[in-house]
Amino acid sequence: SSSSSSSTSTSPSSSSSSFSSSSPSFSSSSSSSSSSSCASGARTGTRPFPFHATSRHHFLPVKSAADVARLRTALENTSPHISADLLGGPTQNIPRVPSADLPVSTFRDEYLARSRPVIITGAMDDWPALAFAPTDDGQRCWNDSAYLKSQAGDRLVPVELYKKEHSSQSYLSESWEQQVMKLSDYIDGFLASNDGEQKGYLAQHALFDQIPSLREDIRVPPYCHTELPSDKNAPPGCEKESALMSAWFGPEGTVSPLHHDPYHNILCQVVGFKYIRLVATEHTSRVYPRSGDMCNNCYVDLDAVDFVKYPQLAGTPSMHCVLGPGEALYIPRHYWHYVRSLSISFSVSCWWGSRMALAKKAAQR
Repeated sequence: SSSSSSSTSTSPSSSSSSFSSSSPSFSSSSSSSSSSSCASGARTGTRPFPFHATSRHHFLPVKSAADVARLRTALENTSPHISADLLGGPTQNIPRVPSADLPVSTFRDEYLARSRPVIITGAMDDWPALAFAPTDDGQRCWNDSAYLKSQAGDRLVPVELYKKEHSSQSYLSESWEQQVMKLSDYIDGFLASNDGEQKGYLAQHALFDQIPSLREDIRVPPYCHTELPSDKNAPPGCEKESALMSAWFGPEGTVSPLHHDPYHNILCQVVGFKYIRLVATEHTSRVYPRSGDMCNNCYVDLDAVDFVKYPQLAGTPSMHCVLGPGEALYIPRHYWHYVRSLSISFSVSCWWGSRMALAKKAAQR
């Protein structure tokens, strides 16, 4: 995600199932399916787990993949931000495909070349950052605030700040500003505690260039090493990235408003959960894109949908999901996407390919 920038085929099998009507509570001993799909309507209920750092320094009470699946299902059934009929049009669940069933060549042909979103599971299993708990042998764990502080607590990072009431518009709001602070101060002031008037978000920062030890905790997904003929044949003036990795680290309620990016993108979820809604490029005119320097953003606020002000938005098809730790979402280049953190969250975006502007004819469709 970025706050600024300029035929039928057979696909691999994907897993999905409908929600149960009840909201499961957290229990480390019960089991749950690793697949689920977003609810048919918005629901409200008791939060299934605490959204603040615990006394043991862990951001979330996650000890296994089963815990991740259970908490994701609970969020899907209780979050008031999830609504399949939000836009009044058909809403599809983004399919989940195990990486073992998705060779790079199949990903290229079935998803990258066809601009089809997909959630890839298992592709991050070799990431040390994804460890569910630190061990005596020094295993790294980004769910542990103490580990992050030990690696980078005194390093200065740029934090986006805005009033909480402006969260749905974040960097587009009039209260947006940026401050430089120590990472430890950011964790203590905005994640361990979130009682102030401002929301803080460490967004789209090249943290891994700044702190090599954290770069060692992650891997470039193999899918980022493939490209399309349009990437190979791009004009000389187009910037080209093999893997531009950025950090997105923040508390519950941080939002990236509906926007699109100029690169192919795989969003890798390391800590916590995010709700994501996608709108295909072909529906660009229906989301009322902005012009000028903010042309990859739009005027529509998905947290306050207004069909009177934006009548073409009504009936717009979309896709959505709740992305949990260990899952990687492929977002096609120029696909519109809205992202909301449903808990404390740490994500890594991987951009690659040639940087391309959205063609005017696509924006006017």
